[in-house]
Amino acid sequence: MQDIAGAIFTDAYVAENKNYATVVKLKDGEVVKEVNNISIGWTGGAEIASPLLMAAIRLGDERMRAQALQCINNIVENSVNVNSGLPFDAYNSKKGWTEKGWCIQDLRSKGIIPTS
Repeated sequence: MQDIAGAIFTDAYVAENKNYATVVKLKDGEVVKEVNNISIGWTGGAEIASPLLMAAIRLGDERMRAQALQCINNIVENSVNVNSGLPFDAYNSKKGWTEKGWCIQDLRSKGIIPTS
């Protein structure tokens, strides 16, 4: 648990977005994170912060706990779409909160129901 939680704490957090990167990988021995479009639901944000918070409590790691809470608080305080009352799906560092998450480019209809 300590190894996985430690890797997420160290390598996946994007401090300027107060969230966890949706994609983190090694490239030529360096950690590379997707920081422009970060999911707060399905593959990031709360799904990472919640178990990391539990791990931090079990490990007694206050810095890890504070980081996870910062992410959770950021989502709770900022992610609700005032037009729908529902949470956005992602945070884009260039556009802000959005319903167009990391997978939008792979969707055929991109939220539009085809008529034919």
